[in-house]
Amino acid sequence: MSQAYSIIYDSASYDLANGMAKDLGLGLDGMVEIIRTAFKDGEFKLRFSNEVKADEAVLVMRMYPNVNDNVVALMFALSKLKGMGKSIRVVLPYLAYARQDKEFLSGEVASIYVIGDMMAHYGVKELITIDVHSHDILGRLGVRVTNLSASSMLSEYLNNSGGLSNPLVISPDEGSIERSRVFAEYIGTDYAYLKKHRDRATGEITTDEKELDVKGREAIIFDDMIATGGTIANAAKMAKSNGATKVLAVCTHALLIDGASDKLKDAGVDSIIASNTISNSFAVIDVSALISKALQRDA
Repeated sequence: MSQAYSIIYDSASYDLANGMAKDLGLGLDGMVEIIRTAFKDGEFKLRFSNEVKADEAVLVMRMYPNVNDNVVALMFALSKLKGMGKSIRVVLPYLAYARQDKEFLSGEVASIYVIGDMMAHYGVKELITIDVHSHDILGRLGVRVTNLSASSMLSEYLNNSGGLSNPLVISPDEGSIERSRVFAEYIGTDYAYLKKHRDRATGEITTDEKELDVKGREAIIFDDMIATGGTIANAAKMAKSNGATKVLAVCTHALLIDGASDKLKDAGVDSIIASNTISNSFAVIDVSALISKALQRDA
């Protein structure tokens, strides 16, 4: 009996690919590693470690860190799979460039649509991602997109970990209100939101002062991602000043750029809780089963 899928992965995504392969009942011959060979001028080449046996190829790749190299590697791998005549699904748990979905300043490129055009060009059947930053892009990438959510898994982790007696979920900006509302429902509590402002030229973030009903309560600051940590740090300081007993920063994608984890600690964040869409020490939730279920639903 022929296998349903071949999972193609790079070394940075092995744990996700291996978890998916186990869930899908694939043996070692169902997994194909992408091997990169680097040259001194910065170029690299790709080689598949073994034959892609199944007609259905599932390409799994973490896009962060080294985003731009990974975009090039994605393009190379897709070209190879298209040349083999495979039906291609791409799994990008963290969808890089999703924040650049419009021309914020005159002359900018809406980069995420370039990524979509590339996948469409190489015949991608489906893109599977998790907690995409902007839902506005979902019907506009030129390929079918399945956007999964890690919110229920993150909330389950919190509910099972203990230590929460009367939490308040806080959205650090207006863009995350809906996801924070849903997350609060999972937790079984209420939510509040803050209003932030970003200087598009400098990137500086400010947050409007607001009274929060968090005195004597645990503050759960919830967002899809933590990048430099500025937005979350502002929210943490406000929660502390309003009497929060504990502050948790919870997200799907913990990029944590330029010492963001130290910035959050200094702002009063007691712990950072994230999924393994990005691999680091704060990734307590494994999303491989979530991805596998999505593949099986469409089998």
